Amino acid sequence: MVSARHAVLTLGIVVVMASVLVVGSGASWRTERQLGAGTLVAGRLDLKVGGVDAYSFTALSGTNLAPGSYRQAPLVVSNAGDIALRYRLAAVTFGTLTGSASYTATRVAAAAGCPTTGNPTALAGSATTFRTLVPAAVETWCLRVTLGPNPPQALSGAVVRFTYAGEQARHAA
Repeated sequence: MVSARHAVLTLGIVVVMASVLVVGSGASWRTERQLGAGTLVAGRLDLKVGGVDAYSFTALSGTNLAPGSYRQAPLVVSNAGDIALRYRLAAVTFGTLTGSASYTATRVAAAAGCPTTGNPTALAGSATTFRTLVPAAVETWCLRVTLGPNPPQALSGAVVRFTYAGEQARHAA
């Protein structure tokens, strides 16, 4: 009898302890916090390159390009929307020139800072890092494509594609 009573008492203590542990762990998963009022901002996001949505950059085309030669021309990126945006040069593809050409993108103050020959008058900034433009703001880039030492013999119709990405800039409260 003593051992049966001892067993029941021990079982009762274990059940009580298990109940305390379950209740205690349940409370540790609960939290509450009130948040202040937020601001929802909507608007029109409109990144333009060369003043349009899909720009044909004919200023970089040319004839009689020799190995090591280049073409460069200014390109204007603008925010035609009504909210701030962030943009960057997301990709450059060379088509049939892959492995035979390279590019540089240099930010300049205006188109005059990007002569057809010679070095552009550079401002700070990287084309591949997101940059912020407020509505109606513009930035000018000097884009240069240089042929490598061993380009393919048939360059006719070669296309270099510059792809820009844009997104809404974070709203400052």
